[in-house]
Amino acid sequence: MEARACCRGSVAALALVPLSVMPSELLSRVVLAVCDAARGVVSSSEIVDIETRSIACESLSSLVESGALVRDSTHATPIIAALHAALNDYTVDKRGDIGSLVRESAMSAFLSVLSLALCDAAESGNHLSGTLATACILSSFRQCFEKIDRVRAHAGGVSAQLCALPFVKKTFPVCCQVISSQNIDWINAASAFSSAVGMLSEESARQSLCEGIVVSCGGVGESVARGGWNALKTWLMANKGRHCDNVCSCVLQLLSLHQSCDRIVMPTLRLMNIMLSDGDIGAIIAELENGALLASCIDWVCAEAKKCSDVSKLCALIDILAACSGLRSIFAPPCIKYMTITLSHRLPRVRLIF
Repeated sequence: MEARACCRGSVAALALVPLSVMPSELLSRVVLAVCDAARGVVSSSEIVDIETRSIACESLSSLVESGALVRDSTHATPIIAALHAALNDYTVDKRGDIGSLVRESAMSAFLSVLSLALCDAAESGNHLSGTLATACILSSFRQCFEKIDRVRAHAGGVSAQLCALPFVKKTFPVCCQVISSQNIDWINAASAFSSAVGMLSEESARQSLCEGIVVSCGGVGESVARGGWNALKTWLMANKGRHCDNVCSCVLQLLSLHQSCDRIVMPTLRLMNIMLSDGDIGAIIAELENGALLASCIDWVCAEAKKCSDVSKLCALIDILAACSGLRSIFAPPCIKYMTITLSHRLPRVRLIF
């Protein structure tokens, strides 16, 4: 405990030292040390705790506000890279999603850093790393679909301020229009999702935003999941289903990119089942690309089910096959064939699904 407190104090103190007394080499070492702490990379694993990472994000913001980028603009890249890692901190323990504390600190810090970095870049002629900055902006926008009310509300406030920056307006015009044109109640999940779901129309942001709303729609929180699904379905139907193929492609890509991450995989499988079981959305998906998208979905599910050893995941996969079998008669035989095999599964829970 003392080591952790010492680490937190050190990370906070480093940002308080006047930059005027720091040689350039020492400043570089301080910036990199605080960046490592924000990412949770320090010498002893015992002191890589949430509070240290959260304080490190605040310290990075303080360093930039004190003029670290004015002294050396190359510090922008490691600082924003560290904040990007913090924005994707989903650490979970017996208290729940404690990584949310780091994400909140990182969002506030990134807003401050980006604002100052853009000003410094404009004045000095140096260009900010567009790729890293864009990734952080997307991570902040994704938090607008977060299932935790507190985090979602914080993300909404930060995103509104980000949308006031010319760089963000130019990069994500649709998202900025959606966020800026409405007085969104971010605390209320149903209201927030209904208002923010239009951000999915931004093609360059869709994959990242889909991860946020998919995890919420397929989550275990009933009110949040229901609010997310109602918003997503209403948006898809309002656009006459023309975005169904894009959303389905994003869902399949999520499963491909995060195969070993249960935080994403299980909610994604649940949402797939909800979409395929819904009469309106399921009918649209069945006709996409003349059934090719549904066929690829069935192939992926069967392949995953054959090698799956996790009972909960296997049950979710079989539920998806059951939903697929009722959409088009041509796909019923392969679905039923695999589902029949589950009758001989060693676990009663799996056998009872069919």
